[in-house]
Amino acid sequence: MICRLWRGWTTKDNADAYEDIMRRQAIPGIEARRIPGFRSIDLVRRERDQDVEFMTLMWFDNLDSVKRSWAKTTR
Repeated sequence: MICRLWRGWTTKDNADAYEDIMRRQAIPGIEARRIPGFRSIDLVRRERDQDVEFMTLMWFDNLDSVKRSWAKTTR
């Protein structure tokens, strides 16, 4: 099992909208690709003093699966 991690930040005012886009569009879009070896994706939200941090954790069977996911997202 291997995890591909991505982190991003937004303002507190935009955080709810960003999370909504991730949960309703981005994550379902990734799942719909049915990438071989892709297991699941998690979204984590952390409120900070000046902003809100988001982290996605994409879980794969192995490194080759991660490489396939990268190839599909860069087309």
